[in-house]
Amino acid sequence: MNVSATPASTMAMASASQQLQTVMETQMALLRELAESQQEIAQMLAANGLGQTIDIQA
Repeated sequence: MNVSATPASTMAMASASQQLQTVMETQMALLRELAESQQEIAQMLAANGLGQTIDIQA
């Protein structure tokens, strides 16, 4: 193994790890917003009496 390549490889891995962390944080923020939106929609439907009963007969 070429010893001089190790620091560059380590830096590349650190950079990739940081990018992955950023992507994961962004995804979590989007999922939180989606969950909040769905909760708001569910509350609006409930306030209007919609979605309270389900007709299972086709």
